[in-house]
Amino acid sequence: MFNLTRSLAFLAIIGMIILGCADNRNPVESLSQGNNGTSIHTPSFTVIQADTLGAFTVQYLGRTVDSVHATTKFTYVLTGPTIQVAFTLENPACVGGSLVAYYPANGVNFNVDPVIYPSIRWNPPTTSSTTIIDTFSYTFSGYEKEGPIQVGIKTNPATYYGVITGPSKYFNISGSTYADANNNGMFDASETGIQNVTIDLFNSVNTLVATTTSDVNGNYLFRDQLCGTYTVAVDTTTLTTSTKNNYLANTTPLKLSVSIGPDSKGNNFGFTPQTTKLVNDIKSGTLPTNGGAANAWKKQFQSALSGNGNPVVSKDTLLAYLGRINSLELANPFQFTLDSAGLQKAFNILSNPTKTDLSNLLQQLLATELNYERGLGISDLSLELVVIGWAESISASIGGTAYGVVKVEPAAVYSLATSATTVCTTINSGGGGGLQ
Repeated sequence: MFNLTRSLAFLAIIGMIILGCADNRNPVESLSQGNNGTSIHTPSFTVIQADTLGAFTVQYLGRTVDSVHATTKFTYVLTGPTIQVAFTLENPACVGGSLVAYYPANGVNFNVDPVIYPSIRWNPPTTSSTTIIDTFSYTFSGYEKEGPIQVGIKTNPATYYGVITGPSKYFNISGSTYADANNNGMFDASETGIQNVTIDLFNSVNTLVATTTSDVNGNYLFRDQLCGTYTVAVDTTTLTTSTKNNYLANTTPLKLSVSIGPDSKGNNFGFTPQTTKLVNDIKSGTLPTNGGAANAWKKQFQSALSGNGNPVVSKDTLLAYLGRINSLELANPFQFTLDSAGLQKAFNILSNPTKTDLSNLLQQLLATELNYERGLGISDLSLELVVIGWAESISASIGGTAYGVVKVEPAAVYSLATSATTVCTTINSGGGGGLQ
């Protein structure tokens, strides 16, 4: 309980507590459908069910999303002594929809509270009862998330402020870091994410307010940020572990201006390998490699199939590598059964009997992926993984399987395939740690 002179300090403390808990929240809201066309959603914020303001208690009864009429209603009960009272709720300016209804419909003022703005205030009439038990609600168009809002009680002569759950003024910013295989500045479905990249979030006065890291699929999320304008920036030095982005060029801006209220999605950062520099530095030894050649890997599979020879890599280990390659980046181009048929398929790809643009790329790409699984190749394995994802995307745009139907693509795609084949071949030129 506090009066107007202490309200701002109290709200600041409450806000810090709420935001401090934000990292433990689930950003995905589940939806359960009712028989009457309404939907109840699980909130991402911890729901503040009640607050005591002076002699009054405000209880939050919950949120109902009406999927038939596309509205969201927030409902409250006010209890306390029978005196003249004004009840105020924050009406956040940045909710996705507009205020379309409120209950009771009489005795309502807007934006008259000196602390809560924008706001809606009810001035209910007094009754002969000894206790007030009044229900209030307001309804917005569209689907609104839950979040903390300010609530106020005004009596004569005191005013009290607190925090309750209501229409959210906190929204999400999300996007991806990815290998832009076709250099078009768009994150296409056949392209792969870049993981472990640091993304920074700055507010409108350029103060760093949050930092996150892209996940295994290249996706990042800043959850429950106060509505407004932000700058999202990628830390390019974290794109690769040890080479610090010496070999990746951006195909999109490195900073993006983002406004939230509602959520902002698709704030993506694309990068493509600088193939000429990469190949030259591997050949010169500036970027060392110990990757095994495709022919050396072919011999390992030949031994596994025949049971003859003295393989460096056992049959079981090869099958384990193929299992991990199945889910390394894209579902295509490589899917192997973990048996003799899978071993034979890998052997056929490495043997490369057809000598097409696609088969040449798949031969060298499979060798690079086998090297990666064995811990071989260029010294920066995180860069090697980006190259693998980039090359897989290029192969998918051509055909995606070793002996499938090749798509008709512009000459530029086949030029990219040649570049990817050259890069993978160069990575595979380091001797392979005894695979020969």
